[in-house]
Amino acid sequence: MEATPDPTTRLVVAVCLVVAGIAGVAVVDDAVGVVSAQSSNLTADNITAPSIEPEPANPRDSIRITAQLLNDTQKKPVEGVSVNFIKESGSGTLTAINDTSDGAGVVKARYNPSVADIDGNPAVQIEKKGGGLSTGVEVLDIVASADEIRNGAADPKTIDPSNETAISARVFNEKNNVFSGANVNFNATNGSRLRFV
Repeated sequence: MEATPDPTTRLVVAVCLVVAGIAGVAVVDDAVGVVSAQSSNLTADNITAPSIEPEPANPRDSIRITAQLLNDTQKKPVEGVSVNFIKESGSGTLTAINDTSDGAGVVKARYNPSVADIDGNPAVQIEKKGGGLSTGVEVLDIVASADEIRNGAADPKTIDPSNETAISARVFNEKNNVFSGANVNFNATNGSRLRFV
């Protein structure tokens, strides 16, 4: 004789659900035939404004761009979301370092600016692959920096130890323009002394 199942008995079966990219556990209620899904994954519904380091930058810098994918309801980072880093403008090179969010929800890229970016206002945007979620366009601040000291001159060029000579030099940036405000160090050797006027 076969035993009759108790109508209050519940059978719990673990299954993998693949519905709109959600993995979870299904609970089957044998008594009434109801199946409900409990998701263990969070949906990314926010990409934080990227942090840019260093800022401002100059054409010799490698700029790190970092953002985080979050679930606003749970206030938790979301792992495994793929993004595109898009160069909206600029002459430099944009390279994804980590275009799928890690356990902390973080995605990273690097922008290597060019000299043309000093006046060009390069900009990047981060967008979830498949659409539906993106950051605003982030403009990178690229400034000129002292690139070269040239046109050094001494007047007179040759002196005896009891006299002085005036020494001068000009500083130029990456765009070959005279650069003001740069700190320049002058050093004396062989017992010579410097006097700044």
